[in-house]
Amino acid sequence: MKEQLGNFLQEKGYINATTTLPEFEVYFIPENGNAEVVITIDYQKEIYLSEEVYSGLRERFVQSFKEQGFVNAHILTLVLCKDISRIESIFSKDIFCWYINTDENILSIPENHMEDFYGIKAKIEEFLGSPGKYSTEVLEEEYGKKHKKVKKTFRELPFMNVSIILINILVFILCTFTQDLLYNKGAFSIFLIEETGEYYRFLTSIFLHVDLEHLFSNMLMLYFMGNDLEQKIGHIPYTILYFLTAIGGNFVSAIYELQGGVGFTSVGASGAVFGIMGAILLLVIVFGGRWGNISLTRMILMVIYSLYSGFVVEEVNVMAHIGGFLTGLVFMALLYFIFRLQKKKEVLHEN
Repeated sequence: MKEQLGNFLQEKGYINATTTLPEFEVYFIPENGNAEVVITIDYQKEIYLSEEVYSGLRERFVQSFKEQGFVNAHILTLVLCKDISRIESIFSKDIFCWYINTDENILSIPENHMEDFYGIKAKIEEFLGSPGKYSTEVLEEEYGKKHKKVKKTFRELPFMNVSIILINILVFILCTFTQDLLYNKGAFSIFLIEETGEYYRFLTSIFLHVDLEHLFSNMLMLYFMGNDLEQKIGHIPYTILYFLTAIGGNFVSAIYELQGGVGFTSVGASGAVFGIMGAILLLVIVFGGRWGNISLTRMILMVIYSLYSGFVVEEVNVMAHIGGFLTGLVFMALLYFIFRLQKKKEVLHEN
């Protein structure tokens, strides 16, 4: 049942955290800076565990989550066992501890223990009604039925990101035939915009690139980061994110130029690329330091290196990079908040 319960919790949105203790599994959901944690202990076979050892391990888990940047870790322990009477003395003082009788598939909550934990009681009772359907074999079979072919549906493909990349490439090809015409008409310059009223330059400049190296570096970053992000958050949110961060980068650049009294002309999709980078960094943080294959350390190093590369090259509009990055962070934070709020409403509706 340990494996089935783990599969069930992950289906409900919990993230599986690694642990060196074979009988212990840790699952959590980030929630407003805190971690909502469920620990499962497989006590179906005799293991050495005293009240003191358990208390120390529980405190170690709390400390581990705090070290990962969470303010607090609220923990519920689920003990899988065949005979509750043999283990009650170990867990009796932990009011956030429930028992699951694996022979009878029954959830037992001792008297004076918490009767619910973020609405999970109803979910566990739902699981115990038919735990077999959450076995790895059944889930893999169901997955195979849904994905008989490796080919993805049009809805699942990151077609907006690919379309944006193709548009950038096509515009660059056009620029090679029109020479300076598109650059003169579409490049971003806040002082030129003030003089001519050509506010469309906030948008057109993001599809122009100085040379092949400039285009290649931006599109390469966009391809590897944008595809995954679009598949995770959806086509419309991703498209809004792309254009909002690109324009946001130019907006911050404009403020900097106006305040400093120094104007320059800039082109490129770097503001949007940094915006996507900022959005992914936010996801890595809220999901406890890892999002997919991306770790927090890897993401921070990427951001630092990318920003540093801009500072050491005079021709780079660093303020557009910073503006796009900050816009991406804020937009993804807002999107995540909306998602969590919607998920809470669904849980309340189910209960």
